Amino acid sequence: MVFFPRNIGAITLRGFRSAGSNRCTLTFCDQTNYLCPPYAYLVEMPDYPQVKVEGLTVEARAKNLAMLRRIAELAHEYAIDFDLGIWMQAPVPKYSGAVKVTGLPEGQASAEYCAPGPAAHLRSVPADRRPAIAHE
Repeated sequence: MVFFPRNIGAITLRGFRSAGSNRCTLTFCDQTNYLCPPYAYLVEMPDYPQVKVEGLTVEARAKNLAMLRRIAELAHEYAIDFDLGIWMQAPVPKYSGAVKVTGLPEGQASAEYCAPGPAAHLRSVPADRRPAIAHE
């Protein structure tokens, strides 16, 4: 998972700001299984050691989280409100995108896996730069 090279992010957010935009939302899993659920790609969930992403190393996961942090930092620098939207919490077979996350709990246990996910990766972002979580 790569969001964008560090300099492209700055150029993009600078462009948002110069166009008068003051909000940016990064949405994961919008009717696709790509990066679903996102927590497995970003942080280790110690209570769920069986959950893995095929082909994702510990180093790559750390890089993914670092890129999310960088997006939050850039948004802060350009005075842009940054929201993180998570559309789906679990893969849906009829949607596109290969399911690369293995060992996911099912049923109620799936909800118990996903519930602490947002907090787990937000703890890694400085408090003044944390994205808002879009939810209903």
